[in-house]
Amino acid sequence: PTTVLASPTAAAATATQVAPTAVPATATKAATAVQATATAVPTTPVAPSATPPATDPRSTLGNATWRDAMENGNNWPTGEDPSGYTEIDFSGGQMLFTANKPVDGWRLTIPSAANFYLEMTVKTDKCLSNDRWGMFVRVPNVSAANQGYLFGINCDGAFALRKWDGTTLPKGTMTTLMDWKVNKAVNAGAGKTNRIGFMAKGSKISLYAIGVLVGCARDATFT
Repeated sequence: PTTVLASPTAAAATATQVAPTAVPATATKAATAVQATATAVPTTPVAPSATPPATDPRSTLGNATWRDAMENGNNWPTGEDPSGYTEIDFSGGQMLFTANKPVDGWRLTIPSAANFYLEMTVKTDKCLSNDRWGMFVRVPNVSAANQGYLFGINCDGAFALRKWDGTTLPKGTMTTLMDWKVNKAVNAGAGKTNRIGFMAKGSKISLYAIGVLVGCARDATFT
């Protein structure tokens, strides 16, 4: 199993907070890969400091309208999911999210918004190469949870943006909007802490790591 710890942030996550995890029962393990066009933003190494990067949304957005302190599971479905793919527990002001199977999966929380900035802080436990974690956002049907955008970070220090549509036949379609790309703003390896952010404004999607803008894409499928 692979485990991550999610700490309080300006807006805690509707997330795949670790991978490999599991596709819900409404989806399947296999998917058709479809390439799309987006822009990666190169960066130089940025260490956390008292002065955030100029691109950091925290500098301009002010106080968060919603925050989860991760003190309990009031906003999350806790325990192991019925299919045994993932499990959630809370301890010491952190969410402990464990992946039990080597496929993408997620848990959803309460807030719903069309245009937003969502941020989460995660510390990995065991983390090998292509193990990954992140956010699953702009989900049209929360009950089905079979469509949305996946902003992922892997243990090699790369990020990606993918779009999942579990409603397409025969086994769903995973579209790559931004392919996996190493960025020095992402802390690679086990035991590392990363703060990532997802900003959505209409069809424009902007991705952040420790406040650094690492990539942008446009897609209006789920808005």
